[in-house]
Amino acid sequence: MLGGPAATYRALMHPLMHRHHDVGCDSTEAALQAIAAAAGATDPAALERRDTHMSVVLLSRDRAYKVKRAHRFAFADHHRRAARRWACLEELRVNEELAPGIYRAVHAVVPAGDGFRLAPVDDPAAVEYVVEMERFDEATSLRGRLAQRPDDRSPIRRTAATIADFHARARPIRRPGRAAMAIADEKRRLAAEDVELTGVLPGPHDLRRLHAIDRRLRTFLRDAGEELAARGRAGLVREGHGDLRAEHVLVGDDAVRIVDRIEFRPDLREVDVADDLAFLVMDLTALGHPEAARELVTAYRDRHGDPGSDALLAYYAARRALVRAKVALLRDGAAGGGDAAREEARQLLDLAERFAWRTHGPLALVVSGPSGVGKSVLAAALAERSGFAVRSSDVVRKRAAGLAPEERGGSALYAPGSGPRVYAELGRQAAAALTRDGGVVIDATCLRRADRDALMLELEGWQRSVFHVACTAPAAVLEERLRRRALDPTRISDATPAVGRAQASIAEPLDEVPADRLLALRCDRPPAALVAAVAAGLDA
Repeated sequence: MLGGPAATYRALMHPLMHRHHDVGCDSTEAALQAIAAAAGATDPAALERRDTHMSVVLLSRDRAYKVKRAHRFAFADHHRRAARRWACLEELRVNEELAPGIYRAVHAVVPAGDGFRLAPVDDPAAVEYVVEMERFDEATSLRGRLAQRPDDRSPIRRTAATIADFHARARPIRRPGRAAMAIADEKRRLAAEDVELTGVLPGPHDLRRLHAIDRRLRTFLRDAGEELAARGRAGLVREGHGDLRAEHVLVGDDAVRIVDRIEFRPDLREVDVADDLAFLVMDLTALGHPEAARELVTAYRDRHGDPGSDALLAYYAARRALVRAKVALLRDGAAGGGDAAREEARQLLDLAERFAWRTHGPLALVVSGPSGVGKSVLAAALAERSGFAVRSSDVVRKRAAGLAPEERGGSALYAPGSGPRVYAELGRQAAAALTRDGGVVIDATCLRRADRDALMLELEGWQRSVFHVACTAPAAVLEERLRRRALDPTRISDATPAVGRAQASIAEPLDEVPADRLLALRCDRPPAALVAAVAAGLDA
């Protein structure tokens, strides 16, 4: 080991006084040669290599060596050697608290005969710099633990406790204490990310989606200014980690250690503790572990951490997903090509959109209208975009009769007076989904006031969370859709054209629903356009 954390960080205090000569070799390649020599390898290709958009990492049997790329990004400038030296030393310093014993030293890369070697960090002949780390078993990361035992919640609870304790002792950062200033400050951050992501998104469809997400997040900020300001006044903006991901959390038998704290820009780790935690919430969800994400938040609160409202966490998680989408497109020059990176970015846009829907707070979307109007298609599209579950009156009715959703039922299913019982059970299922997931899509005709009253009675306490989408379509469209649907053996609804015509005579107006909680929507348009109309109606 060529110097420890304290010695190498003291070297940062001394300005670089030397101008380095061109050694006729790319400095990153020089560093890789020096690393290979230190690891006893004749060629860097003999070592395992990991590439990110900002670094190259070589792995030996017991060490990891990181080299900063000599690039200039919108969010970090490493094109100068002095900047890379500073970033290496800063990485050593900022990770000492959460990852003790992992970050070993920073080395200079200097010429040595026909090649290069590692030397003390203040060597004046340096052409590059390298961070040396202990290599850790990736199976012990939170990502690895969940892959092995997804139902084991102990690693999640231990991680939450470690993060909550870290946040409690982290340095507070002053933030605006007035709502208008807090909103403006957050909008500047959001705008900066939008500009960078807009510059690398591959197509107009993705840009339209980004703009819709951005509108929802800005609408949330309009309504959340006081919560943001109150958190600033309470000292909940702190010098956190900045890059909390499951692969960075190492869950050992004796302790939880967290690596890769952001070093290159202090402001990216000087964030609301909810923002810091939301990165891991987003990452766990992206990895297919939403239950683990919920457990993380619960355990963080149990440890006396304050992540704010669920809507605030969703806002920050959406923004973090957008950041990761940008990183995916920047990696390996993927903006100009790279199908895998574009697909990853689109999946992250999907995730950002689902979290953006959750910024409404608890939300029950009641998609109603006569049979054949297209409400089930719209409900499914809303569920796909929001991540909310669908609860259908047709499914509830058939299950109560012991039938599978695709089985055909007789007229007894629709006997007079049966509606309120079905809608009461529908309401109970919807309330359970709201409690668990924070959102639900309810697919039901809702033609009779008595049925709607039974539904809303079970949603008592959630009234301000309910938003009605009243679907309409011309009579000829309804008739044709019901005729075609009757030929589909996989259909759930048993409604025929005759049933559709009969419904028109019993429909009662939705005059009990407040105007600001009701959207009338003509549904003879593509589902994507209808989802966009619902989203715009909610943001009005």
